[in-house]
Amino acid sequence: MKLSIIVPVYRGGNILTGLTGKIRETLSGKYDFEVIFICDHCDNFSFHIVKQLTADDPEHLKAYFFRKNYGQHKALQYGFSRAEGDFFITMDEDLQHDPADILRLLDKQKEGDYDLVYGKFTNLQHRGIRNRISILLRKVLKHFIPTLYENYSPYRLIKKEVAVRTSTMVSPYTFIDDFLSFLTKNIAFTDITHHQRFTGTSSYTLLKLIKHGILILLAYSGIIVWILTFAGLVIILGSIMLLIKEFSYGDIIHNLISIRLIVGVFITGLVAVIISLSGAYISYRNNSRNTRFLSLSDSDTL
Repeated sequence: MKLSIIVPVYRGGNILTGLTGKIRETLSGKYDFEVIFICDHCDNFSFHIVKQLTADDPEHLKAYFFRKNYGQHKALQYGFSRAEGDFFITMDEDLQHDPADILRLLDKQKEGDYDLVYGKFTNLQHRGIRNRISILLRKVLKHFIPTLYENYSPYRLIKKEVAVRTSTMVSPYTFIDDFLSFLTKNIAFTDITHHQRFTGTSSYTLLKLIKHGILILLAYSGIIVWILTFAGLVIILGSIMLLIKEFSYGDIIHNLISIRLIVGVFITGLVAVIISLSGAYISYRNNSRNTRFLSLSDSDTL
């Protein structure tokens, strides 16, 4: 049995040597394995570290380099299309995920031949208020996307066939965990420890985390799309009523100033409606394609 450990890299160059050493320590002599670094437009230092690591051990280490930053989930999706193992393990670059826990994920998988095993963190060790924001974001996403697994995490073990299907799925905003919830219900969780970051700071700033959550809601929650559409329509109708009022009453100079403001509000509402309806249409098309692919894959017919 071969394992593929897929690690998105952004700016963790000073940690990667230690991470690679711990993966070797955990798996050498027990499993055949490969480590795939997906450099998501990483900084120069990380780029050179990855190049050196892969040059020193080409048998176990591979790397792919993106010219622009696509985000962690898109990087993983690409990694799934290049991995060769029987099981894929996804983990972060910063050693907050202990490579020794790969064995815990494998043990859990064997208990029920699960398609997917999540590492369930018992004690988040993010800095500042990010722990609270992460927990709140998870609850919000679960509320608006009921199919999402409540204790999903970036430390996962996935059967090859499920991960490969995930690599072909499309969405306005790639979110691996929603794809996985769409593909399989045969999942399990195992408690693992979330460690403090070895050095440096996370590339996921508070603003990036919030942006990530908003984009997921817009791409995957139909409720949010229709709320945005309704709000846009209310703005448009309200603007039209105010325009009628301004043309009917008041002096010309006052009208011109007010009309400009109202037209600006009207355009804002119109843009909101266009974006939300376009997003709904794209999501519908992508969901139809994903559903069709799943059906074809299940029947082994192309």
